Amino acid sequence: MAADLKPDIAAPAVKNCIAIVDREVDYACHLMEFLLRETGGLYDVRIFTSAESFENGTDRDRTALLIISGSVPMPEGEFPAVLILNESGRIPDGRFPAVSKYQSGENIIAFIRMNGLLSHAEVADTTRHGEAMRVIGIYSPVSRCLKTTFALTLGQILSVEKRALYMNFEAFPGFLRPGPGQGTGAGASVSDLLYYNECAREKVVQALAGMTISARGLDIVPPARSFQDLKVVACSQWLGLIRTIAEGTEYGYCILDLSELADGLTQILRSCSKIFTIWRKDRTAQMRLKDYEDMLVRTDCQDIYAATVRLELPLFTDIPQDPEMLKSCALADYIRQHLKEWL
Repeated sequence: MAADLKPDIAAPAVKNCIAIVDREVDYACHLMEFLLRETGGLYDVRIFTSAESFENGTDRDRTALLIISGSVPMPEGEFPAVLILNESGRIPDGRFPAVSKYQSGENIIAFIRMNGLLSHAEVADTTRHGEAMRVIGIYSPVSRCLKTTFALTLGQILSVEKRALYMNFEAFPGFLRPGPGQGTGAGASVSDLLYYNECAREKVVQALAGMTISARGLDIVPPARSFQDLKVVACSQWLGLIRTIAEGTEYGYCILDLSELADGLTQILRSCSKIFTIWRKDRTAQMRLKDYEDMLVRTDCQDIYAATVRLELPLFTDIPQDPEMLKSCALADYIRQHLKEWL
């Protein structure tokens, strides 16, 4: 693997994450919102719906406090602090502090403070300390070419080495959209980040931490609620948001799954250090690719052309529908095989 993909194994993870592991998503979202509000956004609060998703993610090494439902199996390993959310009313085994799950958020945060469960945690920092974030664009004029599947799988693989964030610019992405009450607000989406970046830039990092959805280590920003929301966003707003994320977070990669709906598409592509364009061999696909590349030449965008990796993917018959399973499919093996030469 290329040198810039190697993790800094000497640097210990900053333990500024509160992890909530609970199958009841609505409950977990309400608790997350309360914790973010009561702690002033000083900690990165994450939600996981199973012990497996928590164990497979990259956040466990940053976890200062694990809040876990009593009905969920305890993840393996040790954590600085654990709080059990007791659902049954029975007396817990005593290994970890426990509170009744069905009580006010005020009582839960009071218990956390009274027992010093965050005394060892490190406050989240909004100043970047690591290497510059690399922005990777995925775009194709060809439809049904596995563009989004490729982008999600690439992001999951890159997240093993460095934290990775995924943003989707399609009209109807059709995946991982949060339900009511999830995220920083009902139906929280990238539109909220854009709003904060325009009106209260200092809130972007906190809002981002509260709304992302994790899929096998890859953080996903919930997409815009409709294509109308996408169409009214100016290119300068997209570039400004990406700049804020690059400056205020520790993400190593930002994956942009782009479409023509993004205003200033070529300008956004120019902000990417690497671009992937996927195509197929059929005549229509080749004509569309040629039209796109001719446009780049006509509009003096040869730099985009030079930064682009053109991929004709093999035929994969085992592509899973669940984004959580992409990391284990043949496409993932194909990406791992070629990642060094691409990046």
